Amino acid sequence: MNKWTIATLAIIAAASTGASPADASIFTYRQSNGAVLTINTETRAGSLIGRDINTRFTSDDFANFTGGRNPEGAFDLDSLTGYRVVNGRRFFDNDSHQQRLIIGADGRTNLWSYWGNGPRYGDYVTTIASYTPPAPTGSSGGTGSSGGGTGSSGGGGTPTDVPAPAMLALFAMGAGAIALRRRRKTAAV
Repeated sequence: MNKWTIATLAIIAAASTGASPADASIFTYRQSNGAVLTINTETRAGSLIGRDINTRFTSDDFANFTGGRNPEGAFDLDSLTGYRVVNGRRFFDNDSHQQRLIIGADGRTNLWSYWGNGPRYGDYVTTIASYTPPAPTGSSGGTGSSGGGTGSSGGGGTPTDVPAPAMLALFAMGAGAIALRRRRKTAAV
């Protein structure tokens, strides 16, 4: 193979690797009222849990959620279970209409549902206060110390897997480089 062929194959491998989707991520958002919104793009599930709400939901739309510090989107929920608390009483979701999770560009989060039989209460609205990005690849997350020191000892986080297509491409490029090296060495002898 000449240099142009090798360079072309390397560019094709890099482009296909870059186009491969990464593994799922779990995005976590603390709301202004202390509730925590979590969205998992792999399981297509989420939750909104706090002092006055405890819900879990699923949506196929979560597969396309890109997350980030300033998320935005409207997601039709396939299922919604749980309750919210109003004036000390629990009210469960009323599935008499299409429930949605709406995240506005301004961070306004709206769990669009009716609550209670009747229904008695409407949407649960709050605002994103802070964002916790997914754990980096190979990270164990968390902090800690041992023996009174100040060093980190890990723990507590959920590592994110390395995308399989990227690892496969790296392995293939390494194997190809070894094969070319052996070929040149044999030709030189």
